[in-house]
Amino acid sequence: MTLLCLRFLRDWSAAEALAALDRWGDLLVAVDRDAGPPSGREAVAAIGWYCLEVAQIPAEDLHVTFERILQRPEETIMSTAEKLRREGRTEGRCEVLLRLLTKRFGPQSTEIVSRINAAAIPELDRWVDRLLDAKTLDDVFAAD
Repeated sequence: MTLLCLRFLRDWSAAEALAALDRWGDLLVAVDRDAGPPSGREAVAAIGWYCLEVAQIPAEDLHVTFERILQRPEETIMSTAEKLRREGRTEGRCEVLLRLLTKRFGPQSTEIVSRINAAAIPELDRWVDRLLDAKTLDDVFAAD
């Protein structure tokens, strides 16, 4: 199943990928029921992540397809989709904050870049808000 996904899904549209998953349904069920390691559900979750990320299949469509094929509730697809969205939002905030800091205060140290990339969304938002009034870089990152 992994080899099929790696070989074909990146080149197909979402509709083509969903049709392929239907054709590969028996194989997906066999993966799901495998004792592992990894467990079948973990393997299905990894396949789901790949479908969301590479084939750009809408999460709801993939969720419905997996539930129909596997004949069981499928919890990982929607949580994986949310995680990817959250990571994308965090990554975007990091990029914008770094760009604004560089524009205002010049190139940033690797320490500052690492700190920003490790931050959670609320902290990133707080720093962006502070950037508007900050006179120095230290003002942006001051402790609350």
